[in-house]
Amino acid sequence: MTIAGLAPGQYELKIDSDSVGTFSAEQLSAGVNLADLKTPMRSQAQTVGWSIRDRVDAHRIATRMLIAKADVGAGSGQDVLEKYNDSLEDKIYEMAKPKPHAFSLTRVLPVS
Repeated sequence: MTIAGLAPGQYELKIDSDSVGTFSAEQLSAGVNLADLKTPMRSQAQTVGWSIRDRVDAHRIATRMLIAKADVGAGSGQDVLEKYNDSLEDKIYEMAKPKPHAFSLTRVLPVS
């Protein structure tokens, strides 16, 4: 994120009312990499990543059960795992949708 034309000083960046950090006007003019900071977008990406890992694990287990011709008792364990896998996929796509965020930049006044 780059913000040019600010008066010299320190500025606090908030996203969705959460403080992300304090930066100088020079830093903001040069550009701040939001991917390096704890932002709501980063939290969203981590949650999506964890769900993708869960889906990969479910697929791996289902494949191993199929190869081993595992008997899981009444009903088809494979069908249950496929439904779970499908539900995770739907959840992942929903969670990954871009969300609007409110950004605010406030000048931090020096302590006297």
